[in-house]
Amino acid sequence: AGLIQFPIYYSTLSLGDLFSYDHLHRASFQRLQGISLADSLFSHQCPWFNVASSPPTEHIAPHATNYSVNWTFGDKLPEVLDTSTGKCLDNTPSRVCKAKLFATYHKVRALLLPGQDRAACGTYEQAKESVSGYQEAKRMLWDQFQKNGHGKWMTKPAEQDQFALQTEHA
Repeated sequence: AGLIQFPIYYSTLSLGDLFSYDHLHRASFQRLQGISLADSLFSHQCPWFNVASSPPTEHIAPHATNYSVNWTFGDKLPEVLDTSTGKCLDNTPSRVCKAKLFATYHKVRALLLPGQDRAACGTYEQAKESVSGYQEAKRMLWDQFQKNGHGKWMTKPAEQDQFALQTEHA
């Protein structure tokens, strides 16, 4: 079993105005209807969508901008990202990138298991694989998508998760 197994659920997502609410809701939540995760630690959550409104203009851009903003309780300031790179506007890694989240995981792990070697956790991939409840819920979800005709879950290249904690992120 993994050390930290409990999910974090968002209560609110703030979105710009260049998207289709119906498409986003269907892709994110409606295809989960009828899928039971009763045997796992996870549950269905549907956060509140806070849709940003902007004053009408004569020239509405046909596409969304290349910026994303994130903020969570406790952050001093919002963080603005260039969506084409996933990095902050000053070209530094985002606080929500995998490497920074993995560093935070290591900090929490060190508090819960003092004296444990960082290397004992291995790579990001190994840390995720060690959480059996998460892996089981993910398998159940993927199986139900196939069964319900929603297609196969697209996976990213495995090497994206095959990194260890870097010293500069500690």
